[in-house]
Amino acid sequence: MIYRKWIYVYYIEKQENQYYIKYKANTKNCELKVDIKNLELKFVPYGRNNPYLKFSIKKDENTLVLKQFKIEDWQQKTMHELIEKHNSYK
Repeated sequence: MIYRKWIYVYYIEKQENQYYIKYKANTKNCELKVDIKNLELKFVPYGRNNPYLKFSIKKDENTLVLKQFKIEDWQQKTMHELIEKHNSYK
């Protein structure tokens, strides 16, 4: 497994059976194209009132884990809405 301590996702677009995700990690802009079936989203409670959205992305034999913490536009409601949309696409 490959872990990133935290990220900031600023763009997600669904294109047919893939997601196009742009995020910032360690002040670097990154982007991914992920098949919907290879992405797992999970809401994880963490500490006191600091949950995060866990992106588990399967690529070949590895799993990339990205954590989007609750900041700015990313509130619990937003995280749950994204999980619901993602589950409806599967």
